[in-house]
Amino acid sequence: MIKIKKTPPGVKGMLEGRGATKLIPKNVPPRNSPEDIALTFVFATAYVVGAADGELTDEEYETLGQMLADVTGLDISAEQLDSMLEASDKVLQEQGYESAIEELSHMAPDPELRRSAYTIAVAVGCADGALADEEVAVFSALADAYEIPEEEATAIIDECAAAYSNG
Repeated sequence: MIKIKKTPPGVKGMLEGRGATKLIPKNVPPRNSPEDIALTFVFATAYVVGAADGELTDEEYETLGQMLADVTGLDISAEQLDSMLEASDKVLQEQGYESAIEELSHMAPDPELRRSAYTIAVAVGCADGALADEEVAVFSALADAYEIPEEEATAIIDECAAAYSNG
């Protein structure tokens, strides 16, 4: 299991309050199962945000693991995390953000899973305390692709930023 710092209680409470972890499997699921697809979708969505400013910082990388391990209670090895990271990075490098986001939107038609993934991705983006313009642009593109109304998407960003500020 990944040993990293704990998610601030306020962030964890915000994610749970918005139901962001409800559809996430609690154990590493069998390959290609519906749960594996859901986990891959959430991770890839978070990765797109984390890498939006051109690099995935150590803090953002740790936060990806944090969101998948600490918040969800998921036991995930560093090797499994690296494998998902490499797969997500490969898609971004080959397709670019616009195509990757379009592909993600077809991967999970369930609106509730889309909101969960978006909310967890916002938590990853807010983890370093500053939102780059590129991250904000990716939030907007994800919200559009996942059919999340702008007002709701903005509220998620504001709530998450406040949760990090308050701990």
